[in-house]
Amino acid sequence: MKLVYCIPSLDSAGGTERVLTNKVNYLAEHYGWEIHIVLTERQKGAPYFPLHPSVRIVELDLDFRADYGCGILGKSVAYVRKIRTYRRELEKLLMHLRPDITTSLLSHEIDFLHKLRDGSKKIGENHFYKDFRLGFIAMGRRSSLLRRCVAWLRNRQLIACVRRLDELVVLTEDDARAWHEVRYKTVIPNALTCFPERVSDGGAKRVVAAGRYVPQKGYDLLLRTWEKVRREFPGWELVIYGDGEARPELERYAATHGLDDVRLEHAVNDVFDRFAESSLSVLSSRFEGFGLVVIEAMACGLPVVAFDCKCGPGEIIRNGEDGLLVPAGDCEALAEGMERLMRDEGLRRRMGRAARSNVERYRMERVMKQWVALYERLLV
Repeated sequence: MKLVYCIPSLDSAGGTERVLTNKVNYLAEHYGWEIHIVLTERQKGAPYFPLHPSVRIVELDLDFRADYGCGILGKSVAYVRKIRTYRRELEKLLMHLRPDITTSLLSHEIDFLHKLRDGSKKIGENHFYKDFRLGFIAMGRRSSLLRRCVAWLRNRQLIACVRRLDELVVLTEDDARAWHEVRYKTVIPNALTCFPERVSDGGAKRVVAAGRYVPQKGYDLLLRTWEKVRREFPGWELVIYGDGEARPELERYAATHGLDDVRLEHAVNDVFDRFAESSLSVLSSRFEGFGLVVIEAMACGLPVVAFDCKCGPGEIIRNGEDGLLVPAGDCEALAEGMERLMRDEGLRRRMGRAARSNVERYRMERVMKQWVALYERLLV
């Protein structure tokens, strides 16, 4: 089978990049399929996550993100010019490769993918929840009425384009219900890259979080929560792993408020080892597409305290059994959940064992069987 995936870039440590890399590596290694990844952005270096040697990359170097800081008018003019070039180059490539399936991660190509006549089946993968654009706008400092209207209109355009694909793949049942306008859709969750042998013993006085330093992840809320929690639990530390533009601001907040027991680390490749060195994990996100970091922490025997945000945590965590769910954005409730586990080592260990057992359903081989079944069904 021959597959083409379209994604802006692979040079960052984002969750979408990691999920795609893991998937294509598995398909290349276990099935020997021919896989091409089309990148639209100017890459800052090699792919952050190593690719299987047989996976081929096509860099178009259109650099849409160079226009992100422009005003709406300037950005629109540049977008129209670049999208025309992108359509021409992608169609030329697909006509040459003649893939069986072409997949968009709902980026720029979604506007025209259904119009390309290369003969491949067209799939969309949504790695956020349906209305993520409105979520990002709501978090921004320039959340004007005009920007909200543009985001709403873009969402309507996205829905119209997705409806014309052969299939939409989403990560959660919650998101599937949100895409009620789309007839052909399938739920396939993210997969664990491995099931680690090393697990937490629940004894370390360390709380861990992982993810990019961006407003979506809610680390500002987590630091605010930690200010309360740390008073009752001297000797404990909060460690966050990630990269992103919000890190300096978070560092200033921690320094200003005397949070000397907070460590803001860079992203690491061996995140499983970092989880195993901790006793519980926290997800403070304002919204998610799934919450890959949640199942990774649970696979290491960590109970997770999470905001019950859209989408993912509520479908992964069994509240009170293998972790705790609290109302989204409620820092008081998040603090109470953390304190409950921090004061009870036995409870941490019991929930951690249950967490590791319950995420067996996300093992790579199980999830990949769902992908292979989908691809084979589309080609019948």
